[in-house]
Amino acid sequence: MENESKQIIYMVNIDKRETMRNSVVMEKEGFIRTFDTLRGELNVTEICMDAHAQISALFDKGKYKDSGVQHTLDIWHGSKNLSKEIHAAGQQKGCAILRIWNKDICNHFWYCCKTADTYEEFIDIWMALLHHVTGEHTWALGECQHGP
Repeated sequence: MENESKQIIYMVNIDKRETMRNSVVMEKEGFIRTFDTLRGELNVTEICMDAHAQISALFDKGKYKDSGVQHTLDIWHGSKNLSKEIHAAGQQKGCAILRIWNKDICNHFWYCCKTADTYEEFIDIWMALLHHVTGEHTWALGECQHGP
């Protein structure tokens, strides 16, 4: 699906027998066929999708490592992975407070994703969290975007 128009721009059908009746393999194969076709016809700069481990591996160390295409997670999967990381960090000695802040941090991640128009703006809003959690709502280079 193209992001701006929300139009389906390509679709591939794969018979499950082509992939040993394995849905994980089928999803990866469908992605490869679609991505290869789109790259031949369009200037693809970013792929945003779920957290499928085998597809992520294609960009991290596999077929598309040097493709120049940025692989990002959709907001829901990004937030889910962030929550898992915060929970795991909160299990460590002296870090239990992170578990209390987990939901609020993930909500802030959603807010950053929804309001930022650029990567730089996202980082500015995201980093405000560090000030906010310490009770500091105004600092040298900015302030929280919430009311009093």
